[in-house]
Amino acid sequence: MINTPSLTCFCTALLISVSLSAQVSQKGNVRIFNSQHTPLPGVQLMAIGAPATDTDNNGEFCFHFLNHKAGTAISSPQAYKKGYEVVNSDMLNGWILSEKRSLDIVMAPEGTIEEQKNHYYAIAISHFSKLRNKTVQEINHLYAQQKITQAERAQRLKELAEENHTFMNMLDKYAEKFARINPDDITQIEKQVLKLVEDGKLTEAIELYNNSGLIVQARQKLQQRTQADEDIDLLAERMYRYADLCALAGGKENEQKAYDTYKWIAEILPDRFSYVLKYVLQKITLGEQDLEEWADRCQKLAFDEKSLIQVLNLKTLIATNIRKDYSKAFEYNQQALEILQQAQEAMPSGDYLAVMQITLHQTAYLLEAIHEWKQAEEVYLSNIKNLEEQIAVSDNQLFIRIQKGSLLDSYTSLMRLYSQKEDLEKARQTAAKIKEISLNDPDLDEEKRISIELNYLDMLLDFAMNAGQMKDAYKIAAEAYTKAEVLYQKNPITKAAEFLQRYIVYLQLSVDSETDAFPERAELLRTRIEQEFTSLSPDFKINALHNLEMMYSTYYSRKGNQPEERRSLVKAYQYTKKLSESSSSQFTQENLYARAKYIDVLIAESKNQEAAQEALELDALYSIQSAWGYQNLSVESSMGVALVCGGYYELGLKYLERVKEGREKELKKYPHNNELKANTCSTYNNLSLGYSKLKKYKQALKEQLKAYTLMKDLYAQNKAQLGTNYMLITMNISVNYYQNGDNQQALHYLEEASAIAEEMKALFPQYFATYPIVVKLAKGDLLSKLSQPGAQELLKEGLEYKAGSQPNDALLLYTLKEYHSNGLYTK
Repeated sequence: MINTPSLTCFCTALLISVSLSAQVSQKGNVRIFNSQHTPLPGVQLMAIGAPATDTDNNGEFCFHFLNHKAGTAISSPQAYKKGYEVVNSDMLNGWILSEKRSLDIVMAPEGTIEEQKNHYYAIAISHFSKLRNKTVQEINHLYAQQKITQAERAQRLKELAEENHTFMNMLDKYAEKFARINPDDITQIEKQVLKLVEDGKLTEAIELYNNSGLIVQARQKLQQRTQADEDIDLLAERMYRYADLCALAGGKENEQKAYDTYKWIAEILPDRFSYVLKYVLQKITLGEQDLEEWADRCQKLAFDEKSLIQVLNLKTLIATNIRKDYSKAFEYNQQALEILQQAQEAMPSGDYLAVMQITLHQTAYLLEAIHEWKQAEEVYLSNIKNLEEQIAVSDNQLFIRIQKGSLLDSYTSLMRLYSQKEDLEKARQTAAKIKEISLNDPDLDEEKRISIELNYLDMLLDFAMNAGQMKDAYKIAAEAYTKAEVLYQKNPITKAAEFLQRYIVYLQLSVDSETDAFPERAELLRTRIEQEFTSLSPDFKINALHNLEMMYSTYYSRKGNQPEERRSLVKAYQYTKKLSESSSSQFTQENLYARAKYIDVLIAESKNQEAAQEALELDALYSIQSAWGYQNLSVESSMGVALVCGGYYELGLKYLERVKEGREKELKKYPHNNELKANTCSTYNNLSLGYSKLKKYKQALKEQLKAYTLMKDLYAQNKAQLGTNYMLITMNISVNYYQNGDNQQALHYLEEASAIAEEMKALFPQYFATYPIVVKLAKGDLLSKLSQPGAQELLKEGLEYKAGSQPNDALLLYTLKEYHSNGLYTK
């Protein structure tokens, strides 16, 4: 609502300080929606750079701009009349000042747009119900004639239900766009199109558009640029209506048509802010490589504080969410905050509040990204308080609806923050508040409700995974994947990236929960990546294939098949190399992790120097990310081991000690998390290796005994996966005792390692047949070092072994190589 006394003071000051000699007049009128151009008198109007004014009895008004030139964009004009709402607000944003073209503002009685939206929604429900019933009859007819089985019938009905649900969600999203189309301002053919849409005949509506030649004509005129400037917006708006209709109709082909239309308009009208901005918004959902280029174009076209801040917020979003470049993100965010601070008095109150909330939300999100939790929480709580106060005192329903949306977003972000801080009680309280708001909001569409549910499921998933409750995590991920697919089928282009990510999480968790089903599910995902997600950029697809290979590595690890596990890790690394070669910074963190796992493979294959070189390069990349709060204990662990094995002992141990500290803290919180226990055990083992290299044998033995204690407990639960580690850790303790001068204990632990090896050979001969030979080789080496009898007999079997005569002999071959190089027992 406009405060008239404040407005008068502002305009008086403006008149005193600015010369009237350079005035440019913008005439306009305010009309009532769908009333055959009925004027609306008594509307209060305001635009930055011009004195406030009112419409006369004919609905006409005139802005006198004091410092603007014709052809420049102006800030969104504000129009207010009690009991009315602006209909064509999108058109007003970035209006091009013209003394020839009239600024036509359309207003409707308050609630009209919501009523129109519900009108389209109700008609569509009726139409689709008829289509659904007809299809059900056809399915039942086929089943009655035994042309399809009961299982096929059930599957078809399930697919039909999902398709209809998806289609209705799409309609709900775009219903408001059509609710704002004023029948007074469109051609006769477009009125026929609108009528078809009202009847739910969306395919016929698109066909009529195409057959009429309206879009072809608009393209030709815009391409030739022979029309006067005042006609350009009319032609572009017609094309946008066609694009939105295609999106409303749903399906990949139609959605691509919509995207291509937005792109074409931006390219043919590159000097228009609003058109370029709309295309940038379309591109953000796809994470395309030339995003920054188009955002920079948009920034150059910004015409006032609001539009400039709008672009800076988008660039902050791109840097934070897509590029993971937190330094750039803070730079853009700080610029936006500085402009906001200077522009508070100049900007219209509605514009200022909206832009301020978005910018502060970006600030809080950035603080979260670098783990400044307390500061981020304070920003969110302050923003929530302001929003609730604004909603409480306002009687403008449109404003209230907008602020409620911002309030839900802020509460959702706060819930996510508490989840990351692992404050379960506060997270649940915030989730309850979100549910209360959403249930009491009749304006909330189904798509938004699903998004809210997904945010809540994400929180539960984080808690379950951190607590090591992997079966619960799998169930939550499966539910989230199902809900996300509903949104994806509705919006196959804009929701593809999000759905694919949830698909991957669901599949990753299925490796443990439903292991036997994983290969079939994994190959289905591969097929979908290659054939279905055509809207995604090549980088997205490459990253998805990288994730798939990482999942396969986990699957083979669970099966105890180390050769296949390593092959999958190498494939994953090769995919990330492709990403780095394309200069993509979008998947930096995935790249870091894949390189770390590749280092693990090099270490396992005794390529220590190559691993160390990779670790040094990775250390540089990792340091850049960690400067902004990023930390990954697995990456640090891999680097630490490689650096130790490569002779960079101090740097390697620094990383490994950090990893130990982090994992021990986690283990105190989640003492029953077996995966965390295994990772902590590995850390102790690697620290022992490092301290042995530095000849700190007591510290090495201390760390190795910790590893042994954890692994002995874990081995009984998963012998196939952990048997190798258990045997090697036991052998390492034997070496540690030898290094500390306790030969009796060294022999004792070798006997235990021999028992483990025999048990594994009996249980899984296809993988572990050579393990008893490994232990004999070690024992022979020890006896030889102690000058005790029987050494040569034990060594003989290993030394005469022929490569490939037993399956999965990689560990034995590696041990033989180490024996010939330095011996296994060294000080």
